[in-house]
Amino acid sequence: MTTISVCVPVYNGAAFIVETLECIAAQTFADFNVLVSVDRSDDSSLQACGVFATDRRFQIIEQPVRLGWIANVNALIDRVEAPFFCITPHDDLLDPRYLEAMHGVHRSDPTAACVFSDIECFGERDGHILQADILGARHERVLDVLLNHYAAVAFRGVVRRQGASDRPYVPMGIPEDFASDTAWMIGIAQRGTLRRVPELLYRKRFIATSVHAAWSRWTQSELLRLYAALVAACTRLALDGATDATEREELMVAGLLRAAGYTKQHGWGTPGTPFEVASVVSNFSALTTDFERISDPMETLRRTHVAVLQEGLKHHAMLAPIRSTWRNGVMQSLQRLLGAT
Repeated sequence: MTTISVCVPVYNGAAFIVETLECIAAQTFADFNVLVSVDRSDDSSLQACGVFATDRRFQIIEQPVRLGWIANVNALIDRVEAPFFCITPHDDLLDPRYLEAMHGVHRSDPTAACVFSDIECFGERDGHILQADILGARHERVLDVLLNHYAAVAFRGVVRRQGASDRPYVPMGIPEDFASDTAWMIGIAQRGTLRRVPELLYRKRFIATSVHAAWSRWTQSELLRLYAALVAACTRLALDGATDATEREELMVAGLLRAAGYTKQHGWGTPGTPFEVASVVSNFSALTTDFERISDPMETLRRTHVAVLQEGLKHHAMLAPIRSTWRNGVMQSLQRLLGAT
């Protein structure tokens, strides 16, 4: 059995896929296979992938109907047999040492659920995208992802499977599939640590036809609605398996903080103005069911021993007006927040 499966979802990627697959083929780590799933496309993506059909490491799969990017990724995860796998979109490029470096950390740290490198942007955007390590006990890791994870860095990392039948699928059902890779990291953090390799070993191409590029054409009100749905989904996933009452309350408060825009990772839809905070938090409350159990979010923050939440108390004084019972008092609290500006 090979050690790592590289999963490459393809959709209308004929202009880029050969370069992507060439970078994968040139890896210094030899024990890998490549699963390529060509979603129903309007271009010659399938024919372009055919160049690699004679390479025994490559398996090219043609989807008979359009699946969409999440379902196509999950179709690849469904075929993984190796103990480790990664997702590499059809237009991204791996440094030749990428798999070797990620697997090296996995070998040295059995607690790691995902290992990722820094990302270099190219194409229509320059710069670097970084994501800090997410360490500590399970509850601490999940809180950290829920509060602070957004950039699509760890999504591209090498993930450790937990057994032959383990299939850590990307969550489905978030409207417009908005930032569903962020929600996926909640489940990965429940498994183990997320480790950063502080080198630029991954290149992410930015082009006008990519999935996230379409987000720039949406209105801010639509982005705020989708952000609220994303945070609500992340919070529900974070609560899965959490039975301790204190931990559940802390997770719910973390969801509230994230919905209100108190995060280290700002991005599409993150509210900035008081009006945007009011919009997101009200939509977030409508999509959740457990928050009436929190009588005083600030009191939860005051008594918590989790460092990432203690930072919330220290830096996010704007949360103070949101004190009353969640379901009955949130709108009144938000009106006070708006009136104070």
